[in-house]
Amino acid sequence: MDKKEVLTQLQKNCFEKGAWSQEDLLPYSKRRDSTFGQFVANKELIELEPFVHTLAGESAVTICDGRAVEASYLKRNGLVVTATDLYPDYLKKAFEKGDIDNFAEENAENLSYKAEEFDWGVVKAGLHHLPRPVIGIYELLRVSKKGALILEGHDGYFLRVLRKYLFRDRDWEPSGNYVYRFRRRELEKLCLALDIPAYAVKTSFLPWSRKHEDIKKNEFGYRARILFYRFINRIFSSQGNNFTAVIFKIVPNKNQIKSLKKNGFRYVKLPRNPYLKGNIG
Repeated sequence: MDKKEVLTQLQKNCFEKGAWSQEDLLPYSKRRDSTFGQFVANKELIELEPFVHTLAGESAVTICDGRAVEASYLKRNGLVVTATDLYPDYLKKAFEKGDIDNFAEENAENLSYKAEEFDWGVVKAGLHHLPRPVIGIYELLRVSKKGALILEGHDGYFLRVLRKYLFRDRDWEPSGNYVYRFRRRELEKLCLALDIPAYAVKTSFLPWSRKHEDIKKNEFGYRARILFYRFINRIFSSQGNNFTAVIFKIVPNKNQIKSLKKNGFRYVKLPRNPYLKGNIG
């Protein structure tokens, strides 16, 4: 096997052996923000909810969605969803419980679906597990008609400094993958190369610590940490550790743009390639 195949198999083996707690396997509706750990894990999804509500009735595919969290989130908000992952055992259980509409075993770098088979493609904290993360984005855009939602790590300046001097060994995970993080300009260049008409993006700082994970929503510590989160993001959001983007293959309507801007997203309308007659959108 070449390196790519070895890494892919490592990913599959790692997830297959993963010791998930019962909470880890709950659908999104039952693990939205009851604890501070859930709040941190789902904050990006929560901020996208007003926009996702506008997509009700449309179809979506999720990749690297081994626990069906993103798929159950989309289904809860009215989309018809197919969840995919290299290791589909948990997806099968979610399907049998009615938490998702459909599931399949898929390699995110080589999806078996036809071009524009779904309206939307979605990934959260999954691209960085791939041997070739950018190909995962291209595949999402290939199989989607209207666009893609991408929630990944952000390669902010402060994080780069910390990794350089304090956490050099944190760039790789036990599953064998390099932790690939994204930047706004990187996203924009990708969109320009594909003649994408627009995108929306938001970066944020999401503090996480295992010892704070189980603090309940009705406890003072929960509210105090939420206030800290809001304060720190007023100052450092542009250099935060998380990156949320919506790539539009078709120009969104005014309500969709408004729903994103209201939650702190920056909407960017891009110049089109003047040498192409058949522009996307």
